[in-house]
Amino acid sequence: IVGYLNLRLVHEWGWLSSLFGKESMFFPLVLFLYTNYHFFPRTLDYANGNTWVFVIPMFIGFNIDTWKQFPRLVSSSSPVKILQSTSISTVLATTENDNHDILLNWDDVQYWNHHRVDETYLLLTLLCALQIAFMFTVAFRGRMSIKACYWIAAIEVGLLCIRLFYAS
Repeated sequence: IVGYLNLRLVHEWGWLSSLFGKESMFFPLVLFLYTNYHFFPRTLDYANGNTWVFVIPMFIGFNIDTWKQFPRLVSSSSPVKILQSTSISTVLATTENDNHDILLNWDDVQYWNHHRVDETYLLLTLLCALQIAFMFTVAFRGRMSIKACYWIAAIEVGLLCIRLFYAS
């Protein structure tokens, strides 16, 4: 979780923009490979509650965020482009038969990264992830109830999810 959030923050802060550009297909592809390597549930134990509470929801959540990092493909001859797009940045390919371009539209990615999962939200999620990890470490050493850990973690994750559904 921390590695994924760090990748998103490095991209948000533009630390690698000089190498790949702010709007590059490299970043969403790296996120996709990262999430599927680290979070893809290769072996599921359906009898274990952690599978349902942690593994599957994390895999789904990270892949939704990764999917939101990919730009939309838009045809330059499409009238929809004029209505929905304000900044189409990259020409992907030109078709020889129709003589129109297929473009990458980054508006949805920018909206997601500035209104749903912005820098503050990423930092808050990072803080919650570290706090939950520390809390479970304390519980595994017998200093805190494991049941309380699950309840507190569920409440924190639930509060984080409110932002995703009710952001302006």
